[in-house]
Amino acid sequence: MSEEATVTYVYHPHELTLKGKNRPQFENRLTENLRQQMKNEGVTVNKIEKITGRHFLIAPECDEEKIKAVSPRVFGIANYARCYTCERDFEVLKNSVQEHFTQLLSKRKIESFKVECSRVDKRFPMQSPQVCKDIGAVIHDNLNVPVNLDHPDITLHIEVLNDKFVYFSERFPGALGLPIRSSGNVACLLSGGFDSPVTVWMMMRRGCNVTLVHFHSAPFGEWRSSVTKIRRIVKQLHLYGGPNKFYAIPIGELQRQIANQAPEKLRVTLYRRLMMRVAKEIAQKHNCTALATGDSLGQVASQTIDSMTSIQCVVQPMIIMRPLLAFCKEEIMDRARLIGTHDISAMSGGDCCSHMLPKKVATNPSMEVAEEGEKKLDIPEMVRQALEGAQLMDVNDPWNEDEKDEDAVCPFTLGPSSK
Repeated sequence: MSEEATVTYVYHPHELTLKGKNRPQFENRLTENLRQQMKNEGVTVNKIEKITGRHFLIAPECDEEKIKAVSPRVFGIANYARCYTCERDFEVLKNSVQEHFTQLLSKRKIESFKVECSRVDKRFPMQSPQVCKDIGAVIHDNLNVPVNLDHPDITLHIEVLNDKFVYFSERFPGALGLPIRSSGNVACLLSGGFDSPVTVWMMMRRGCNVTLVHFHSAPFGEWRSSVTKIRRIVKQLHLYGGPNKFYAIPIGELQRQIANQAPEKLRVTLYRRLMMRVAKEIAQKHNCTALATGDSLGQVASQTIDSMTSIQCVVQPMIIMRPLLAFCKEEIMDRARLIGTHDISAMSGGDCCSHMLPKKVATNPSMEVAEEGEKKLDIPEMVRQALEGAQLMDVNDPWNEDEKDEDAVCPFTLGPSSK
């Protein structure tokens, strides 16, 4: 019985090379993430090896299309390629490379090429330029392919490792950043708009393990369509290694209390102060040390410096990260297209912040003004009620947009930090 054909992919790390003594921890995390994301896509991983800072994935050839789909979505990788290896004998390398190029030529015409070499093992006696020259001569002389060092049609990459040669002719850009779960825990507020999904993606790319928190306007408005949209967004972010669960928190009744008992122009500010307080409780339950939002400076009335300050103060000393602060809307939407959330965010769906909007929104409310506006409200009780109604939803569980499936959720329970 013949052995199953396999493919080997090499992954070069992005920022892991800067981590010094902590580098093994980051490499181990990248190994785990790579394995898990491949598994989620149905790839049978035969082996993942770490060799001189590189990760080599060996899997059945029949899974190659899935590998190609997953690889650009794994954070912490600078670039990757399907690679080939041979023993560290230069004559063997020559023959292997010639065979590789012969196969390439059978599939398409190659206008020109060049060779690049990286000697990871500096003990190898030949210098990199000499390796490039000699291998280039094999391809040029035997296969009659022209050399072009400035704008080649194909670049052959050769890496000299301790016990083998690795070579490949097509390299793809990775997702960059740091491996998820290497930079701590952050609770991200996730709405159905364009901004917050991009925020979640960016926090994950910086290595954060994210807890997702969504506020909706139940029992009012189009809250079911809002939850449906969030489920789709979470599924898309899960492709990048994010969680497949999120907290869905109804605050419609609490918004009505604010609308009835607080100054009209402060409604949005007070809505957001309430949401931050609730999100902080959930963050602490999951050992998160920060919150993250999709705020972009000056984009809307609640995103002025004064407004953000009066909102942020309710969760101090916990910090609120705002990775999109200096982004314009076009940049955010371009990134949303890139990560696949744009079209989902463009779908209709209720937004709790647009529920019971005032005719005029306060753009520069001070902390003192916001606190004065809350005097008639029982804030601790409102936070308790919001948490009592919170549901942890799994996007893989059944969900009917028209009729909620109670089996698809589990209630939030207050931890010690909430008392």
